[in-house]
Amino acid sequence: MSIETKLKDIRRLTNSSLTAIIDVTNLNFNSLSSANLEFLNNIQYDETTNSFSLYSGTFEFANITNKLTVSLAGNPTFTIDAAGTANGQELLVKVAETKRLRFTDFNDWPSTGVPGEIIYTGIQNQQAEFGEDFIGYLQTRGWVSLTQGGGGNNTNGYITLNELIGSPSTPPNPDPNEGIVWVGPVGLETAYTPTSQTVYYTDENGDIFDLTWATGAQGPAGIQGPAGATGPTGPTGPTGADGADGASLTKSYVVKLSYTSGVLTSVVAAQDPDGTSLIGASGWAFNITSNQLTITHPVAKPGMNFMTHAENTANTFISKSIMGTGGANNTIRQDSGMTNFIISGLSYTFTGVNPGAGPFLLYITWQFSDNSIFI
Repeated sequence: MSIETKLKDIRRLTNSSLTAIIDVTNLNFNSLSSANLEFLNNIQYDETTNSFSLYSGTFEFANITNKLTVSLAGNPTFTIDAAGTANGQELLVKVAETKRLRFTDFNDWPSTGVPGEIIYTGIQNQQAEFGEDFIGYLQTRGWVSLTQGGGGNNTNGYITLNELIGSPSTPPNPDPNEGIVWVGPVGLETAYTPTSQTVYYTDENGDIFDLTWATGAQGPAGIQGPAGATGPTGPTGPTGADGADGASLTKSYVVKLSYTSGVLTSVVAAQDPDGTSLIGASGWAFNITSNQLTITHPVAKPGMNFMTHAENTANTFISKSIMGTGGANNTIRQDSGMTNFIISGLSYTFTGVNPGAGPFLLYITWQFSDNSIFI
């Protein structure tokens, strides 16, 4: 029988008779006694320890004078004592504000952490590259130092910088009285001589070096000084040794073409005699129309000695001069203004390039005359 039912069974006394009063009183006493006993059993009241146990409760105010303990399967997992000291496994809050946050030495931290966590390694840490340090775990980089070098004592003896990724791959400008050291692709320099700050290195001897002098690119050539006075005529020196034989080959301009199934498909490359690329160079253009190549150039001199070198079989080339009189034949035409060449007949019939699936290559070489032939 529930406690509530027993309390509801208590009857009001009447003055009908003394016997009725005694009977009702006895019944009420039994109900109250049984209800109180069942209530004490339900809350597991222990008179010796003055303690009880409840499943749940709702309180407007709870005043705990000694210790609050939260347990799981009889094992305490979180406690708050009267001094305000809290001990537990985890504390999850949206915002934490405190005057001090004290980390203890976490000497068995795992190789893979939880992104966003921060620990103090102390001097018993597992990875010596950090030393005593505060470290945090990042999803993309793993454990990283939060003090940029293990509290000022980088035991590796060096600092590794990752190359900046992005477009452009340059960091933002630093604030006044600051500087940034970073790694990026070559060709991004905009100056060679520091004007307001520089980067130094001091060695164990106390010598100070300017790192921009040690690693900077070569600056522009200096201005030539005035000519010196002519000195006295010296004695005739001994006859010098014979020089090396001169080169027998003439350096040439070259265009590299690609063929697929006998069809001219693309200009692969073009270079001047020094090996500098002409693709995209100022004043140069290469255009294909069927078996015809038009070369626009800024040299303003006539071209001479045009030849084709066609890949007839793999790595075997047929070299021949370009000659012909008709537009459909293998001919070279250039205007008197000396601004372009039109090379026709660049087919298998006139060049010997392999008509197979390929791709196969054909090179065109020529030189420029020092003087104009259009007199």
